[in-house]
Amino acid sequence: MSCHTVLLALHLMGVAFGIGASTILDLRTVRLLYGRPVTEQDLAFAGALSAFVRIGLVLLVISGLGLLLWLWLTDPDLLANPKLHAKLTIVAMLTLNGCLIEVIALPLLRSQCGRPLFDGVSYRTQVAVLAMGVVSATSWYLPFLLGIAPRVQLPDGLSGSARDRTRGGARLALRPLPAKRPIGRHSAARLTPTPPE
Repeated sequence: MSCHTVLLALHLMGVAFGIGASTILDLRTVRLLYGRPVTEQDLAFAGALSAFVRIGLVLLVISGLGLLLWLWLTDPDLLANPKLHAKLTIVAMLTLNGCLIEVIALPLLRSQCGRPLFDGVSYRTQVAVLAMGVVSATSWYLPFLLGIAPRVQLPDGLSGSARDRTRGGARLALRPLPAKRPIGRHSAARLTPTPPE
């Protein structure tokens, strides 16, 4: 097994850990937004899932650095790929957001045990915690979508003319239909054929 394969496997494991744990944690936290008091079970659940998110992020960063080094040694031209730059930006956002969650969101959750999540919490803190949740819920899916983006295309078996017809058909399907003219008494009279003399 090559070094590249090991790094790629760790990278995929990190994405899987992050997507799975953050999705379940976000869905669980949504229930607290309706005023239900935070329980000890919620705290234990959040602690376990946040640990999986941390593991996923660490695997993502370490394997990503390894893959960057591998590209630099084997094919440096690929380092100029815009999709790679987008992935690096997303990982930086995830890292920053994860640090903010550890510093702000999780301590807030622990301090609100036995009370509603936002009971007595300032409006600014509420907006910040909600923003962290939105970033966490969306950013973990972006590397996955970028990874499968090259595979979302027309089948290779289609010829060039068939691909053009397919695209042309898609454009035609999106074009608005012409407005229908109302058929009244005078329009029906014009459409009635004149009998032969």
